[in-house]
Amino acid sequence: MTAHRFSTRSTTLPLQPLMDLGNYETANDLGRVLGLTRTNVQQLKARGVPIHRADEFAVACGFHPTEVWGEAYYAPLKYKHQLIAS
Repeated sequence: MTAHRFSTRSTTLPLQPLMDLGNYETANDLGRVLGLTRTNVQQLKARGVPIHRADEFAVACGFHPTEVWGEAYYAPLKYKHQLIAS
């Protein structure tokens, strides 16, 4: 049996859907809601939202993560369960 390592920390989701759904026009707008600097938001735009922060960010903006990212939000968890089952 092969041991599998899985980390949700390396999985990211795009920031743009959250900006679009919340009608945030600038990094400053979203940063004010999330308590982040403009630079932090720009880094998230470039690198993606870490999956372990996606729920926190979505809820802070008044949404459920699946409203923002759909089934992609659950994809890492489904993958992890497939690895455990194998």
